[in-house]
Amino acid sequence: MKGLKKLLVESGFTPLGLYLALHFFEAVIIIIAVCIMMFLGSNFDDGSVLCLCLFLVIFFVVIITEFLSCTLCKCPSCGNYPGIKHLGQSHCPYCGANLDGKFYWQSEVEGEIERKNSDNKKPREKLIVTEDSFDPAQVGAYEFTQGDNTIKVRRAVFEDIPYLLALLSQVLEVHARIKPDYFISGHTKYRSTELEDILEDDSKRVYVAEVDGMVEGYAFCEIKEMPAKPFVQHFKYMYIDDLCVDASFRGKDVATVIFEFVTIEARNLGCRDITLNVWEGNHRAKAFYEKMGMKPQKTTMEMRI
Repeated sequence: MKGLKKLLVESGFTPLGLYLALHFFEAVIIIIAVCIMMFLGSNFDDGSVLCLCLFLVIFFVVIITEFLSCTLCKCPSCGNYPGIKHLGQSHCPYCGANLDGKFYWQSEVEGEIERKNSDNKKPREKLIVTEDSFDPAQVGAYEFTQGDNTIKVRRAVFEDIPYLLALLSQVLEVHARIKPDYFISGHTKYRSTELEDILEDDSKRVYVAEVDGMVEGYAFCEIKEMPAKPFVQHFKYMYIDDLCVDASFRGKDVATVIFEFVTIEARNLGCRDITLNVWEGNHRAKAFYEKMGMKPQKTTMEMRI
């Protein structure tokens, strides 16, 4: 089943497309079986044997088709199987979620493909960002070279807002596919005026990564402090609210450069920890953060009522 799922993802199938394709091939196979039985019927005296064979062929074709449909084509939001009576509908009849997007299991498969591709890459030099190259007294920009790419990481400025909005849109669409019952497609987390306020707030740090002069990634960070209480440690930490790389530049170390840069700045700012949240189902992001050395701290749970 894993091989089939990988093939479906790489072929660009959607839940609706696969659902229609399965039932199309089901109809084709049944028609072919009927034609073959009718052709053979002229050479057999006992038609009951042919009828039995035809019944068994149709039975197994329908069972296999329904099994694959029920296993692979569930609604990505509510998990229900639309069923043949809703054949051809582009939205789930139970919750209204889009069935012409991604499979509910697709993020997991994409994460596995990415991990395998990462494992198959040739060993490369360990990055670029070092304590010696970092000057915490400067706001400035830092350039790092990896292969043919020159990646510059710097604090974001007002002129970067259009690029930030475009990347924020990409992040929202990823989250909307993973959790459509929570996120609404077609929006961004912040508006332009909100981004202006964030860039002016010194407790919030927004870093952008430039590749050949174009902003291709960002990290929204916030310096937080655990208040002094009798039952908890008192410390300062860096919270990564959001980290994104443009889809066309993923897999080219841009996210790694941003993360290691943030790690070093957090350390120089006196932070003890770096924390962040990952939505369940975002396997690609989770695999990346684990590769960078992060571990689970706590689990947020929910129950629909």
